[in-house]
Amino acid sequence: METSVRPGATAIGPDGGWGWMVALAAATADGIVGTYSFVMSPLYIDLQREFNTSAEKAAWVFSITNFIAYVFAFLGTSVSIRIGARMTVMAFSCLPLIGLFSSYFATSIHYLYISAGVVTGIGFAGSLSPTHVTNAKYFPTRYALANGITHIGPAVALFILPPITQMCVNLYGWRGTFVVESAIVFHLCVCGALLRPLKHVQVPEATEDNIQVDREHSNPITNDADEQLSNKRTFKSIIVCCGDNNIQLPFLFPVFVISVLFMSMTYSGVMVHLQSRASVAQVGSMQRTSFLISISGICSFFGRFGSSILVYYKILSSLCVFSLGLFTIGVICVVPQLAETYAGFAAFSAILGLASGAVMTMLFTYPYDLCGSERASVTFPIVLCSYGVGSLLGPPFAGWIFDSWHDYNYVYYALGCCSFVGSFILVPGIILHYWARKED
Repeated sequence: METSVRPGATAIGPDGGWGWMVALAAATADGIVGTYSFVMSPLYIDLQREFNTSAEKAAWVFSITNFIAYVFAFLGTSVSIRIGARMTVMAFSCLPLIGLFSSYFATSIHYLYISAGVVTGIGFAGSLSPTHVTNAKYFPTRYALANGITHIGPAVALFILPPITQMCVNLYGWRGTFVVESAIVFHLCVCGALLRPLKHVQVPEATEDNIQVDREHSNPITNDADEQLSNKRTFKSIIVCCGDNNIQLPFLFPVFVISVLFMSMTYSGVMVHLQSRASVAQVGSMQRTSFLISISGICSFFGRFGSSILVYYKILSSLCVFSLGLFTIGVICVVPQLAETYAGFAAFSAILGLASGAVMTMLFTYPYDLCGSERASVTFPIVLCSYGVGSLLGPPFAGWIFDSWHDYNYVYYALGCCSFVGSFILVPGIILHYWARKED
C-alpha cells in the first residue's frame, strides 16, 4: 500500500536518480507488452495447421491480447491510484503467467482466444499504463530523453526474442513455446518492484497575500503572449469527463488519437504478417525469415533513440517526427520490389524499424508535450486505447485480405493507405506548430 499523503503535499520528480531505474522498468514492460504479438508471430502458421483455421482467425488470438491490453489501460491507472503503481503491476503480472501457461492445454482456437487473449490481455492492461505514468512523473523536464530510453526496450525485445521464439517452436512445438513465453512475461513482476513511490514534499498553502505578490511580480505582457501562443497551437480545447473532474485537453489531441489508430492498424498488420509474407515468397526457411523481425528491432533502436535526440534538441517537433515516420511506413508498404528477395525483405525491415521506432517513441512524447505531465494519467490511457483498437483491427484485416485474394501485395497496399491517412491528417497540426513558433 502507498503511504498516506498529508494535505498540501505534492510529489516532485527528481529528473534522474532512481528515475533511471523506473525508466528501465518501463523499457522492460514496454518490451514485453509492446512486442508480444510480433514476437509470437512464428506461431501463426503452426496454429493454422493445428486447428485447421484461416489466417484471419489465427490473427485474432494475439490481436485480442493487444486490444484488451491497450483499451483497458485505464484499469491499471485506476487501480494504481488506490493501491500504488508498484502493487498494481506486481499483482496484474500474475495473469499473463497463468494465461500463457494454460495455453499449453489448448484444444481449440477459441480456447486460445480466452487464455492467450483475454486473460493475458487483462494482465498487460494492468501493468503497462502505471509504468509509463510513473516514468512521466519521475522526469518532469527531461521526459523526451527518458521516454526515448524507455522505448529502447521494444527494440531490444524485437531483436532478441523472435529467433528465440522460432527456435522454441522448432524444439518444443507451439505448446512448449507458450510455456517459455509465460516465464518471460512474468518479468513484469520485477518491473513493478522497481516502481518506487515518489517522496512527497510539503507545499505552502496559497493565501491572499501570496496571490497578491504573485500578481504584482507577474509580467502581463508575457502571460498574454503565452496565452495567445497556446491558443494558436490548439485552436480551442475539449473537455474530457474523468470521474468527478472535467479535464481540459487541446483540440489537436483527438486528431492525434485518430492518427494513432491508423498507425496501429498499419504497424501491427505489417509486423504480424511479415514472416508469413516472406515464407509465402519462399525467400528462406522459417528460422531465417524470423531474423527479419530482428532486423526491424535493431533498426528500431536507432530510430527510437535518434528521434528522441531530434526532439530533445528541438530540431524537429514530436508531431513532425511522428507524421514523417508514419508516411515512410506507408511508402515502403506500396513498393512491391521490396518483397521479391531476402535482401529486399531485409531492406524493408530495416526501413520499417527506423520509421516505426521514431513513431512509437512519439506515441507518448507528443501527448506529454501538448498536455503536460499533470494530465498524463488521462492522456496516456486514451492514446493506449486508440493503439489497442488499431492492434485489434490491423492483423485480422490483413488476414482477411490475404484469405480473399491470396496475395500479400494487396495486403500491404491496403495497410500503406491506412498509414498515409494517419500521416496526412496531422499536417494541419504541424503547420500550426511551426507558424506559432515563427510568431513567437
